[in-house]
Amino acid sequence: LALTGSVLTATQVWKLYVFLASCLAALSVPLALSVMQRSRRAIAVAGLFALLLWWISIFRWYHTAGMVSYVLAAYLTVPFAALVYRYVQGYGGPAMLLGLGAFGAAGLFVHPLFPLPVALLTLLFFAFAWERMDLRRVLEVLTVVPAISLAPNLYWLYLYFAAEPLTVTVPGIRHQAVVDWNLLWMELAGIWEGDAHGSRMYILLALAAAVGNVFTRDSANRIVVRVFTAAGVFWIVYAALGASVDALAKFTQPNRFAPLGYLLLTVPAGFGIAGLLAVRGEALAARARYAALAGLGVFALLTAANLNELRRELSWADIGHYGAVPPEVAPAGPMTDFMLEWLARETTTDARVLFETSNARIHDGYHVAGYLAYSADREFIGGAYVFHYFANFTDGFLFGHDIGDLSHEDFAAYAELYNLGWIIAHSEASKARFDAVPWLEASDTFGVLATYRINREHSYFAEGRGRVTARAHSRLELSDLEGDSVVLKYHYMRGLATEPPTALEPVYRGDDPNPFIRIDNPPPELVITFD
Repeated sequence: LALTGSVLTATQVWKLYVFLASCLAALSVPLALSVMQRSRRAIAVAGLFALLLWWISIFRWYHTAGMVSYVLAAYLTVPFAALVYRYVQGYGGPAMLLGLGAFGAAGLFVHPLFPLPVALLTLLFFAFAWERMDLRRVLEVLTVVPAISLAPNLYWLYLYFAAEPLTVTVPGIRHQAVVDWNLLWMELAGIWEGDAHGSRMYILLALAAAVGNVFTRDSANRIVVRVFTAAGVFWIVYAALGASVDALAKFTQPNRFAPLGYLLLTVPAGFGIAGLLAVRGEALAARARYAALAGLGVFALLTAANLNELRRELSWADIGHYGAVPPEVAPAGPMTDFMLEWLARETTTDARVLFETSNARIHDGYHVAGYLAYSADREFIGGAYVFHYFANFTDGFLFGHDIGDLSHEDFAAYAELYNLGWIIAHSEASKARFDAVPWLEASDTFGVLATYRINREHSYFAEGRGRVTARAHSRLELSDLEGDSVVLKYHYMRGLATEPPTALEPVYRGDDPNPFIRIDNPPPELVITFD
């Protein structure tokens, strides 16, 4: 968006990015094998399998659900590892080394988990092909490439780690962190049920990769096959069991690595099919040739079944899909329309709307808090996403507490602390609790939704007086400020700037672990920004 200026809107930039990410993913595996100078058969088969995997696995769901960057980063690991392998073998010069650093910087910027799979692939190449490598180039890959990759990302990394920790994850809640041995066989079998998100591509890839490890005879090809097989198996097992370590569960969300593992298996799978095709044409005993033909027949049937899955995925019919049903871009649903109409009719900018988010995406199948706040020009509290921030409201869990444990007095204190004026709730526990609060007024209902008005005086000032005249992303405009000290019902973060220059101090209120903004001796008018 910064590069295009006013030429494109944020929506157009996002759509362009999604399109380009899709194209790059489709090219990644064929490009990687071409860089490593593998056979055309292996390139074609691996490329086909990687493309099918993008369409008919949870990668497709991730992509259409908005996790475009993770899917792109997963696919980019394959050509990055291939380029590293070629470089340490003596291919290319300083320009290629700098290019690897730039590639790594782009990958880290696209997604912070990008370094994990590329680091494993690089180490495995070192382990399996040490005798083929130039030691000086290995040292350059281990020092120069990480330095160049980190340098342009240090700005946002510093801001992330140096900022006040606004994010407070609810104890015991982890995303994509299920620990279950059964996920291994269930997903391999293509089962999509509960926590298992399998694909029919998985069994095809596993069998073809196994054949690749048996029939790949060339020593150079064998190294590539074994490295990608070992890395693929590692991430598949890690996806099922990695969350047993709490730190790994919190920072890597292990379950998301399962499709990455199968993506890496597309490389040995390509060699497996290419090997069977080569055996078929060799002057071998009839039994060996018939066995190869039988194997090719099995893989042809499995591929045909997955091509039929692709046909279903591309279909606009009301049938099961891995991702969003074409044409993917759809108008707001009826629940969203109701909330937008209610917000325009019943609320103002004088106070915030307490919005109950849902881990189950009950609002027309999406996370809509950000869209509602932006479209209705209202401040929301409760989190744009589930289980983030102390001031969060998700599925009956409110401000760090089970909503049933909050007394009337507790909720009144939170309503004052965050300047709450209205509520949108969906869970039965939340609606039952709000129905029992005497100073809440039921407003409207739609399906599972219930809305309420909070009968209290509205103010964004905990101390002092003033007006919020305008607010936007990373910008707050204040006027008519009065008092020796003003405390805003907005959170403080390092990096806030003011015009005119004014000292801002953090002050804690209630049991919120994140500080609010205090302004001593405030000027009559003030603009606060966050760069």
